[in-house]
Amino acid sequence: MAKPGSITKQILECILNHDLVVANLTELNPNVMYELAVRHSTAKPVITIAEFGTKLPFDITTERTIFYSNDMRGVPKLQKELRSSITSVDFEQPEYDNPIYRAQRDFKFKEATTEGKDAYIIEQLDEIKNMQQYINSFFISRSNYNVNNGGIRLIKVSKKFNLGINALVEFLIKNGYNVEANPNAKISQAAYKLIIENFGTKNNDSVDF
Repeated sequence: MAKPGSITKQILECILNHDLVVANLTELNPNVMYELAVRHSTAKPVITIAEFGTKLPFDITTERTIFYSNDMRGVPKLQKELRSSITSVDFEQPEYDNPIYRAQRDFKFKEATTEGKDAYIIEQLDEIKNMQQYINSFFISRSNYNVNNGGIRLIKVSKKFNLGINALVEFLIKNGYNVEANPNAKISQAAYKLIIENFGTKNNDSVDF
């Protein structure tokens, strides 16, 4: 490189930005291994070559590497294999598989899965809450219900058990009933039975619905 400035910076810029990189792993030069990792972090295409006899680190033993003989016969063969590899590269492909890319992809997948589980749990809790409200609606008669809908008015229960309207409403709400603090509001037999169990006796547990 004839350009003045930091050689390391220029090399890294090329590794990061060029469309294709060929890395020779022969002798496992530490700088080359570092530069290969940098290239892998970009998820861009890289072709690795090494002389026969090179023992690759276990991290990249499963990655495709072109092995060659450093002699007159080996050079033409290496050239042929390089041409074949280069022509097979799809430069339109957004990301290329490599150890670093796979690790990053798996991490993002786990992160997304975890977030998905949290969202699913929240969604299910909301559905349970809605279901509970729906069920409660069967036991609570609103103030605009007529007598044909059944139920007993709060004012009647209040007099029967000598309990204030607000006290009755507070008790029912604590037990899952969404009743209005209205003397004319009606409660179901199930709600009335609950009141009897907590405030009533056998002598005053009969009220006409």
